[in-house]
Amino acid sequence: MRTPEMHPSPYPLSSPPSAAMDPHTIPANLRALRAVLSLTQAQVASRAGVTLAQYRTLERGASEPSVDRLMRVADALGVPVAELFRPRLRLAHARFRVSGRVPRREDIVAAVSRQLDAYADLERILARAKRSSRKRLVLGRIRAALARRRDRGSAAVAMARTARRAFGIADGPVRDLCGLLEAHGVRVLTPEFAVPGFVGLSVREPPRGDAVVVNTWDRYSVEQWIFTAARELGHLILHADAYDVHDARPRLDEETEADQFASEFLMPDAMLHAEGRAKFGEAFHSAPEPDRVPPTAFDADRPDAPASQDPADLAQFAFANDRLTRRTRLAYERGLISIDRLAEIAGVPLVDVRPIARAWAVSRPS
Repeated sequence: MRTPEMHPSPYPLSSPPSAAMDPHTIPANLRALRAVLSLTQAQVASRAGVTLAQYRTLERGASEPSVDRLMRVADALGVPVAELFRPRLRLAHARFRVSGRVPRREDIVAAVSRQLDAYADLERILARAKRSSRKRLVLGRIRAALARRRDRGSAAVAMARTARRAFGIADGPVRDLCGLLEAHGVRVLTPEFAVPGFVGLSVREPPRGDAVVVNTWDRYSVEQWIFTAARELGHLILHADAYDVHDARPRLDEETEADQFASEFLMPDAMLHAEGRAKFGEAFHSAPEPDRVPPTAFDADRPDAPASQDPADLAQFAFANDRLTRRTRLAYERGLISIDRLAEIAGVPLVDVRPIARAWAVSRPS
């Protein structure tokens, strides 16, 4: 019987450690890995059995670390010690959905880059790469339709309608936004970063393809997760040539267009009015309304009606996350990756992932 191919490293595009390593590599990797786990420095230090001062020294790169201390910290972060020496993976083509200045921006980019590489590697070993490539043609056709438009001023709403038709939901609600995006070649990552002001980003990074990243930190509502994902889809379609991770300039006109796209994509005016008439009668049309609801009104300044009577209530929409975890579980259960690799991709210490793997084995259909 053939032994399953094992993939011990989640970062196949990285190079091995070298003697000429950049002195900033270990500190940068520590910050990025800690960001993935949403841990404080004190929490990592406690897990590793070192003092907070000793751990801070490692993150600053202020002294030459001992092998023993690095091994302890790597174990606390759930990765082999060799991963602390690997050059950082970077994204060149990404744009942030931010509110003000975002701390740890570079660490978030590095963490997302790692997850995207893990995602691509899982697709490869699960033989889904070709199918994923074919799906990406859908987004390409939508962008081509945008390029043919002579009037770009009203493109956001029109392209949202085009996207709904291309995705096969022209007349229906969006019940599973993540599933819908992935079914059409857009990878979805749902990490949890305890970073105020950072709600998500999108990526155009060949050969990784298009991706939407939503910060599912519990300080943000599910409605914000959904709207952020739809906004980033809007950016991927409307502003495909404006992806430079180093460009932090505010682009208010593009943000407004993405808001308009997301509003129409999630709840077209026609559907909103139909639901309003069904629940409130013709009086729903009696009051004047603005051309488009601003993003600040998505969770604020809403009517006092109970949620069950609110036609724009997004609680009915499912935000199905953890698709990367599902692929990881599938690869693990097929014997294509080791439990160490499972822990690395999930960003969970090995000691914590073993009971998860045992629970999967118990729940697996016989």
